[in-house]
Amino acid sequence: STHISSSSASDVYTRHAADRSRSADWWRDAVIYQVYPRSFADADGDGMGDLPGIRSRLPYLAELGVDAVWLSPFYLSLIHISEPRDSCAARMQSSACKKKRK
Repeated sequence: STHISSSSASDVYTRHAADRSRSADWWRDAVIYQVYPRSFADADGDGMGDLPGIRSRLPYLAELGVDAVWLSPFYLSLIHISEPRDSCAARMQSSACKKKRK
């Protein structure tokens, strides 16, 4: 992947944003890049993508000509919140779930 310095990245982003029309229909001709946060960029090294990781890649996306970033939804599943036993079953009886039931 290409790395650009933060000062030049900021310049690219500013120039790119200034080039866009301010009309209500800007999105009709825009390049919109969809990101799944969990796998896009990991800033803290825990193996899971995060918002700081996405933010760190914005200058690069702007350099590519991306006008907007669409984040895929990310939230806990209601199954995992309301019924922990079902979530264990869904994870195919992992060792953590087996220990939990004992």
